[in-house]
Amino acid sequence: MAIIPQIYNDAVVAIGALKKDGSKVWYATGFVVARKNEEGGYNTFLVSNKHVFDDGSKSILLRFNISGKIDAKDYVAKLIDDQGNKGFSVHPQSDVACLLLNQNILSTDLGSLSAFDLEELSLTRKQMIENDVIEGSIIYSLGFPSGLVGIDSKVPLCRMGCIAKIKEQYYENGYLLDIQNFPGSSGSPVINRIEANHLQGTKVYNSTKLIGIMAKYIPYRDVLVSRQTGIDMQIVQENSGIAVAYDVDSIKETVEIEFSRVKSLTIKVEANDKDPAIK
Repeated sequence: MAIIPQIYNDAVVAIGALKKDGSKVWYATGFVVARKNEEGGYNTFLVSNKHVFDDGSKSILLRFNISGKIDAKDYVAKLIDDQGNKGFSVHPQSDVACLLLNQNILSTDLGSLSAFDLEELSLTRKQMIENDVIEGSIIYSLGFPSGLVGIDSKVPLCRMGCIAKIKEQYYENGYLLDIQNFPGSSGSPVINRIEANHLQGTKVYNSTKLIGIMAKYIPYRDVLVSRQTGIDMQIVQENSGIAVAYDVDSIKETVEIEFSRVKSLTIKVEANDKDPAIK
């Protein structure tokens, strides 16, 4: 029995870089979201973390996850143009960033382009709490931790955890997950699980939707003290198993910032317009 819709796996993107020797290194995750426009069509955006896009790199390598028999195909996305202008937008508080995708090129090359519809396939923070998608609710993250992207890999890894804390505000628009978050997991979409069992008097949300984006883990720090002198010798940091995720509200706000940025460049934004991000 499938729990995660295939379209969700297909919307996940591996993010990496092309090295000088021609080899590829994969270090983060992103995913495609769709925003309905005024003409009744959709614009598609790549969403990831601010610290993934805004690290000074001029471009990133993207591998789109398409189901079926199509081989994995990589694209270069420009983050900074020749004039030094950024080709993406970031959220002012949350660790979220996005860029407009050229869906014409991607759809032609790949045959289809899957995405999380931000209106139909997502839950805002308020909607999560209203529907009891709260502390203890099971969640999944879909991504590429530790650079686990094979030569022809198109399918993200699925990891399971639960919401640890959401009713109280944490890290601006963030909330906490009880899940292992490793390098490469940054930018992974977080989705809720359909709950078969529930406590009497609580709600059952019987649909799986996008509820946030993974950002980082909270480190556990310990101090090694010399038994002879009593002086602190070394600080040891480990993964606590608690991760920070940012809500769909932050994703939607970032998409709107990017949409406005592109419009301000006098680029006519329509459902099938070309965007210089993808070469």
